[in-house]
Amino acid sequence: MNNRDIIKKKLSILVRLRTYLVYSNEIAIASGIIGKPAEALSMADGQNLAAFRMRYSEYQEQLGKLLQSIAREEDIDIKGASSVAAFAEKFSFIENENDWQHFREIRNGINHDYEEEYVAEMTIAMRDSVKDMANMLEPILLFCLKTYGINITDKTENIVSAPKLSA
Repeated sequence: MNNRDIIKKKLSILVRLRTYLVYSNEIAIASGIIGKPAEALSMADGQNLAAFRMRYSEYQEQLGKLLQSIAREEDIDIKGASSVAAFAEKFSFIENENDWQHFREIRNGINHDYEEEYVAEMTIAMRDSVKDMANMLEPILLFCLKTYGINITDKTENIVSAPKLSA
């Protein structure tokens, strides 16, 4: 599989993962788990939190892998998270390198530093960053369409109608 095929596959996966992330964010908000301390979570809340954590983490990780694939296609050497952030800013996929670092720190926190006393803060950080992280895919999709001719569609969703979180 060549690099452009990998990019196309990752884009398709990310469109689907973004839908899941937005849905889990909406469920987390509607169920009232955002900002709720761990000891106050019911079993259903814990299930919603687990789905939200997983979907946030998976989306951020796959987005990073996509950025690395695009950088390779553009003959740009990526060495670590700061290189990914610099690349994303240079190509206007994000406004500022710190945005990517913030998404990454949240992902690392929910996966590696998960402690029950920080559940409330963690859910707030996730909710507050989902919109920007989810919408980050839009300029990437446009870049890949214009630069590589990759147009991602599937039976349920077109790149134009992919969910966007409003302010």
